[in-house]
Amino acid sequence: MEEEFRGDEFRLRRVEHVEGDVEHVRERALEIAKVHEPLYRHKGQRSVFRIGADSFMTVMERADGVRPNSRFRVSVGELVPTEEYVEEAPTPEQGKGRRGIFHRKN
Repeated sequence: MEEEFRGDEFRLRRVEHVEGDVEHVRERALEIAKVHEPLYRHKGQRSVFRIGADSFMTVMERADGVRPNSRFRVSVGELVPTEEYVEEAPTPEQGKGRRGIFHRKN
């Protein structure tokens, strides 16, 4: 999974399914952290940090020093089997103040 940092939070940008053992999947995550180009390309130094066994943080410093640095995180997650679940649409009263990773922000 690749997450992009915006403001004070990360947003899920892309999920890539990788077949193979754990080491192969971790190698792919590191490769993405090293070579991925964000939507807006930057010229400057790229630093990749391992922030856990299965996560990397990439910081792309801008050469101009004017605009803020860009950063994104690449994490390894295991797909686990689940039963199909269909959430009922919340009533207007239930939906108030409801924010989460998979809900649109208003």
